Amino acid sequence: MNKKNMKTLRRLTGNRAFSLVRLTTAVALISGAAAMAFTAASPTGDAGSNMRVVSNMQVVNCDRGEEIARALARAEPGDTIRVTGTCFERVSIKTDRITLDGQGAATLDGGGGPTSEFDGVVTIDGASGVTIQGFTVQNGPGEGILGTHGAAFSMIRINDNLGPGAVINGTSIIEIRGAQVEASRNGGPGLVAGSNSQLAVFSFADSQGSTFTIDANGGAGIVLADSILNVFRSESTITITNSPLGILVVAGKIISPDGVGTFVIENNGVGLDFGLDGTALLVGGWTVRNNGTGVRGDGAGVLTFISIPSNPSAITGNGVDVDLRFGARATIEGVDVGTITCDSTVLSRGTTVCP
Repeated sequence: MNKKNMKTLRRLTGNRAFSLVRLTTAVALISGAAAMAFTAASPTGDAGSNMRVVSNMQVVNCDRGEEIARALARAEPGDTIRVTGTCFERVSIKTDRITLDGQGAATLDGGGGPTSEFDGVVTIDGASGVTIQGFTVQNGPGEGILGTHGAAFSMIRINDNLGPGAVINGTSIIEIRGAQVEASRNGGPGLVAGSNSQLAVFSFADSQGSTFTIDANGGAGIVLADSILNVFRSESTITITNSPLGILVVAGKIISPDGVGTFVIENNGVGLDFGLDGTALLVGGWTVRNNGTGVRGDGAGVLTFISIPSNPSAITGNGVDVDLRFGARATIEGVDVGTITCDSTVLSRGTTVCP
């Protein structure tokens, strides 16, 4: 991302704890399946620990004073660490293909403190293929989860952190697969995807029914900064509510071409905010309502909104439904749009055009 786009992003998010990091290539799967194929040799516990090691699965009970950090120190690639209880610690994952499994009930609590950058409750540091599932990650002084190489989230709640809920950057692919993910009440954005990364929901059978719920964050629900949100042939639901911005797109893209996803963008200051060079191809399934502004394009690239009978789209009931400025180009075809305003630099076509 160039400096101009970086400055624009910082101004629009207003998030003092947000910063982008450059990362190397990683591919991560967000899978609802808790099982993994275990092939590595089993790590062994030290004499001073009650932590149990079964095959290459370690079991950590934080309510008995055991620590995830100690398990990570002895973990080998492909290991699973199964956790129970509430863990008051911040952990750094440096080993590839580690799975942290909270079994739907464990909590990782960062202990709060003054707001700081690059201080995640969970930091993925140079490791790829990491999966975090079944946890509540909360009370981080910075990010809830800071992915400095790539991560996977499944059945996870990332709430009440002073900075962003999760920051993932650098040619990483975050795939939601059979997962329920929540990012709410964080001081910054719910999720930041930057530096040529990708948040994706693909058409695999176990991707169907995935949900991503984002509510009441201090910044945008999702920030796409030089990155992409892809939804391909997946009957999944993304809901973003009660935040200053629903989705902020700066030099990034939203692509949902198959008309089977469901998106509810509601009760935000701006529902969909396309800044400099932000683009979209949105076919079916979008409900943008009760926001201050439904869709804003200011210096945006090409914006395409298409409704289909089997999964209609509507941008209605907002203070201003569509507001286009500064050279934005829009195709709006079949979408139920209440009001639209444009300046003289905008090009529009379709069933709804600039007045």
